[in-house]
Amino acid sequence: MSGLDVFGRLSPRMGARQAAAMVGAAGAGIGAYASAAPPVAMVGGDSQLDRTFLTTATENSLVGYGALNHANMVLGQAWDWVPGADQAVIGDSTDDVLTRMAEIRAVDCDLRFLSLGTNDIWGDLRTGEQTIAGLGQVFDALSDKPLIYIPITPRSFIDADKVSYALQVNRWAAAQQSVRRNLIVVERAVDAIIDPSSTQFVAAAGLLDGAVHWNNAGAVKVGAAIAARLAGLYPGRARMVSFAGDAYPTNNASNQLLPSPILSGTSGGKTATGGGTAPTGNVAAGFEVDHAVAGTGACACSLVARADGIGSDQRLQISGAAANDRWTFRNTGNITQGVSPGEVLQALGDIRISSHTNLTAANLFIQAQVDGGSINYNQALRNSAADAAYGAGFVGGIQRTLAAALPAGATITALQFRVDVRFGAAGGAADVLLGRPNFWNLSRQ
Repeated sequence: MSGLDVFGRLSPRMGARQAAAMVGAAGAGIGAYASAAPPVAMVGGDSQLDRTFLTTATENSLVGYGALNHANMVLGQAWDWVPGADQAVIGDSTDDVLTRMAEIRAVDCDLRFLSLGTNDIWGDLRTGEQTIAGLGQVFDALSDKPLIYIPITPRSFIDADKVSYALQVNRWAAAQQSVRRNLIVVERAVDAIIDPSSTQFVAAAGLLDGAVHWNNAGAVKVGAAIAARLAGLYPGRARMVSFAGDAYPTNNASNQLLPSPILSGTSGGKTATGGGTAPTGNVAAGFEVDHAVAGTGACACSLVARADGIGSDQRLQISGAAANDRWTFRNTGNITQGVSPGEVLQALGDIRISSHTNLTAANLFIQAQVDGGSINYNQALRNSAADAAYGAGFVGGIQRTLAAALPAGATITALQFRVDVRFGAAGGAADVLLGRPNFWNLSRQ
């Protein structure tokens, strides 16, 4: 069956993935937009994209130094991550990817992201022509679906030959867009972090974690380049709560767990569990703002009407933050209704940042514990002790965690929606707007 009716139109009986695939023949972006469901994505290649995810026994997170996480946030969550999405491996060259090609192609997805080539040149000591030959084979093997290629980005200088090889590979890849219908190359990822005054193809100061990888500040810039390239092709699809009744405690037909998702009222708590200066002002009912460390910074809380007309934003005006200072916005108490151990949860919210100094993290996450066991985390922009201060280009957007299951067990000991705001040096400040928090139980759709 072709999937077309007698007039040559897409049949209404066709599944969303089949319809997207057919329309996608006319263009990757059109296919993604035509589908009722958001496209599901995966990553392949080397460590630049392997660093999108962090998975441990107690964590299933997206990280703040992952450029794709920033791009998806800026776009309003344009794609979902397919199970098994992380098919990128630290140190991989084109040969390694070709060896694993059957596994990569076996992942059922709608689009692929690829970062590849740097290890051929810097690790395997290949020329530009040799790297192009391998990369061409990879492009051939991945020609069945939309492929977004992140070219070789600036890193530490070794020698002029490697610079010439990297430039040669990037020029070739960009030109391939005219002969490969499925290929999008994010050429401006290079421009985003390069030191324009250098002759050595190196990154500007403060954007790398070591010699090769983007840190969180660099990921913002590369992510912005990715978002700009894909804007209009892959629109935001975040499922956001739109009225107060979409809450399980109010209406048990809802699978949204927070009792006050549009942030109404002013009876929320202001605490200082770390021993520092407590926040002041108004906090939305059902939530609290906690000064979680013993810093001397101040946080003035207020509620302001959202520009989209859906409830309020919780505003945190933070000033005078000390090194490692942290404020946490979270639901009051623990969520116990509408959820059981083993069920799949996902959190998201609109988080906008301005006027910030020495800010190293603004991270939405789920914190959970079952039967008093290990605390589990599911983070949207996970931070680390090595994070750099974000540049002015970090303005936030719609953050979303992965869809991940709670541990199995008998009883949920603790379950919270949280947003951490952290600072890396004294004199930190930020103006933060938190709006439309969502906590979905996807097992009860």
